[in-house]
Amino acid sequence: MGAFFGDSSEAGCNELRGILSKCPNHDFEQFFLLDQPSKVANLRKLFRMASGASGFCPLCIPKE
Repeated sequence: MGAFFGDSSEAGCNELRGILSKCPNHDFEQFFLLDQPSKVANLRKLFRMASGASGFCPLCIPKE
């Protein structure tokens, strides 16, 4: 699972995205792009998700 702070066009974003695996539940990238201040709130959800028995992709984030 990985999270990138910045713009999706940055080289580091593509490098990180390229080394991550897929979610075992959804076969979706375990990648979170935090390119807007409003998305930083998702970090709280990521920590909660990581401590549970779920997958690790954007589709796994619990709905509030």
